[in-house]
Amino acid sequence: PLVAASRTYVRAPSLRPPDRDLPPGVIVVGADHAVRGITPEAHAWLREIRLPGSLAGPEWAAKALSCEVAIAGRRFARDPASPRPVACLPSAYAGRWVSVHGQPLDADGRGDVAVVVRSAGTELLPALASWYEITGRERAVLGHLPDGIPAKQIARRLDVSVHTVNEHLKALYRKTGCTGREEIVAALSR
Repeated sequence: PLVAASRTYVRAPSLRPPDRDLPPGVIVVGADHAVRGITPEAHAWLREIRLPGSLAGPEWAAKALSCEVAIAGRRFARDPASPRPVACLPSAYAGRWVSVHGQPLDADGRGDVAVVVRSAGTELLPALASWYEITGRERAVLGHLPDGIPAKQIARRLDVSVHTVNEHLKALYRKTGCTGREEIVAALSR
């Protein structure tokens, strides 16, 4: 039941591309974990991310989003074997998957960190495949879509019939809520 509830929450909105595209935004976090600056694009992202009730203030959201990612970014600069400084927010927050990356502005990771907020895109394909219950074969077909390869060529590359490729495409559209190839590619590339 917990897995089913989590999956329902993460998949609440469909994978359809958002109405408007936002460029990446940057939040600069100092060594003292204070937010030093926020670009207008980052402010737009913070308005897009819907936090409930009293948590909805952009200052709180900026600190919450950026501090942990900045700490992870500093840790990664000192120890590349540690987990990468990336956080992902499910589409329930902003109608699209959001990726938050931490990039230290100095070599040793002791100073400021730039926290980049942007649409997640294809980097989350493995996680999306899991949450949307996309099979391995469907994922193989999905991997060819951004290149604009026709179904017949995908079938040749995967050594399956065109009918099988089309069935996988129908399953992908049904599972993600997208209505066509262009829509699913746009949703993954934003």
